[in-house]
Amino acid sequence: MVTEEQRERIKGYVKILNAIDELSETQDFEVDVVIDECLAYCNRDDIPLCMERVVARIAANYLENGLNAQKVTSYKELDMSITYSASDNAFDEKNLLQRWRKILGVEESKENDTTNILE
Repeated sequence: MVTEEQRERIKGYVKILNAIDELSETQDFEVDVVIDECLAYCNRDDIPLCMERVVARIAANYLENGLNAQKVTSYKELDMSITYSASDNAFDEKNLLQRWRKILGVEESKENDTTNILE
């Protein structure tokens, strides 16, 4: 289970990364949502200490760039044509979280298995 102390520590990292003193009520909620989404993606109910800063980085990027971290790369006036691409600050959150992802069923069977394979 993610402790309140961990959530506050992650929020502290987010404040440092975004150079802000306090999170607004909305930002606080959004950081909690990012934490929950990271946990869901990794199939975990805990956040290892070494994963906290990665979750904070993802949350800080989300607060700074929003859900759609895109920028306009081309614009055409007549017949209106706009092209978007990923922001320079965007990064692949899935790759950052991959090392902490649990495969459902495998971890549970390892923890509950008491048989000796040598017998």
